[in-house]
Amino acid sequence: ETRRILDSTEEPLASRGRKRELSIQGQEGSDSTQIATTVGSYKKAIKRAKEINPEGRTVLDYGAGLGLGTDTMRNNSTLDVTSYEPLAERWQGSAPVDYTQSSLIEGKYDTVVNLNVLNVLEPELRDAVAKDVMSKIGAGGVGIVGTRGWKGDIDATKNFKATGEDKAILVEKPSGDVYQKGFDGNELKNYMESLAPEGFRVERGKGIGKNTVYVFNDNAVGSSNLLASRGLLGLSEEDVIETPL
Repeated sequence: ETRRILDSTEEPLASRGRKRELSIQGQEGSDSTQIATTVGSYKKAIKRAKEINPEGRTVLDYGAGLGLGTDTMRNNSTLDVTSYEPLAERWQGSAPVDYTQSSLIEGKYDTVVNLNVLNVLEPELRDAVAKDVMSKIGAGGVGIVGTRGWKGDIDATKNFKATGEDKAILVEKPSGDVYQKGFDGNELKNYMESLAPEGFRVERGKGIGKNTVYVFNDNAVGSSNLLASRGLLGLSEEDVIETPL
């Protein structure tokens, strides 16, 4: 599910030209990208979480959208799954959203799942959110980050406006323009590596988003479990899930 990030105490941006603070806040139009048809991505994500980090017990669904992905992960595991969705007005989860403000999230998590969030954010806000995602990964934990791609995905959009960013467009919708940035090849891996704190490691994966990476926090005793899991990261091409507009 694609969605925007907004602390409920903050005001959304009134225009795209306004300078943004480096904080977790809203972006005009991005909430309109929430969709209910990609729960299969979450089934794969929770399966990966158990394979990559078998000793992990806690999961944060960061940018949970409608809440259907949170439900899917809870229904397909015995792990303790927590939801974070700043804009919960359209929430459809079976239980209330756990957090609507990132700053109130307590502690860190063995696994943080962040699917199709970064691709709907403009650069400055995207950087802030990517850093925030990594800040929630506990020592010895892993982040599962998936985005849309550019080639054969976002570049096939018919109604759009150009932006100043490479492989990024404003998708024209009746409800308003929506920012979409595609990541191909190693672009998402390189991007997350450029923002990762010391002791973090980023690996490419397949099968969850159009482009998927795993962000490991190796700052822990017992990280050998994660290092040994590197052979589990690849999936066959047929496992890749397309994400529609």
